[in-house]
Amino acid sequence: MVEDDLRFSVGVSTFNEERSIGRLMDFLLTQELEDVFVYNDGSTDHTGEILRRFEDEPNVRVMHGEENHGISYGISKVVENTRNPILVMLDADTMPREGAIQMLADCFKEPNVGGACGGHRMIHGDKWSIINCINERIYEAKKNIDAMQSLRDEYMHLNGLLIAFRKSILPSKLTKHTSQDAYLGWYIKSNGYRNVFVPEAWSTFHPPSTVRDYIRGRKRVIRNRYFLSIEFRAPSYVWRDCSFSSYVFELLAAIPLWSFRGFLSLLFGIAVDVYYRLYWFNAFRRGEENNYRWEQVTSTKW
Repeated sequence: MVEDDLRFSVGVSTFNEERSIGRLMDFLLTQELEDVFVYNDGSTDHTGEILRRFEDEPNVRVMHGEENHGISYGISKVVENTRNPILVMLDADTMPREGAIQMLADCFKEPNVGGACGGHRMIHGDKWSIINCINERIYEAKKNIDAMQSLRDEYMHLNGLLIAFRKSILPSKLTKHTSQDAYLGWYIKSNGYRNVFVPEAWSTFHPPSTVRDYIRGRKRVIRNRYFLSIEFRAPSYVWRDCSFSSYVFELLAAIPLWSFRGFLSLLFGIAVDVYYRLYWFNAFRRGEENNYRWEQVTSTKW
């Protein structure tokens, strides 16, 4: 018998994920989960039709929004409608490994754990590209850094694809201006709870595969880091704490400098990050940080 305060729900917020949501739902049905809630955030493709095939499953509930309101709204809907005190949240275009969801739920047997997340495994083509090189090596290095910080009880920044948290300690309203995974990690840690990283609870995903998508992604992520630094009064976060300095360290640790391709990837990655940190520094200084039309990196599909 599972103690009431250790019961967990699984939540998914989805928007236009017709090529991945059916596969994810089929996987979730094999996991013998007590409560699965999916919020369809006003999808305009066939996502809603696919989800309706699962509405008769006894442990699955689906809610369809008429309009798209964004990731913050979607997560809030999941939090409001899931039944159990612990929530395991999945991106709609990821695929967890067998047992990963339970691994994260088990972390909350320790009462001081407020958040938990798993690692990432990338899926990309075999053809070499500068973006695949950067992504592959950085995620490997980041996994090692996250594991070290978790062991030292210094882990702040939850990774997005597969995360879990205690609903009772979440803010009453999720901010719309930050990456939700990073924001929740900082909020949980700032309120005296631990975040833990479980590398064995990995899930697979498709990273940005083109130079254009990579650049757009870094632009968006760095903008959100500035918002976090302001909200949590941590001005060093953008350039030092868990951000630029760790990013450079990840590059240096992960990319073999004796390889011309590796060296080229290193220079490209640092150049993009420096440019957008200065870009957003000037935008925030001038009060123009919101004069930016939200750009979503091309969604990663199965």
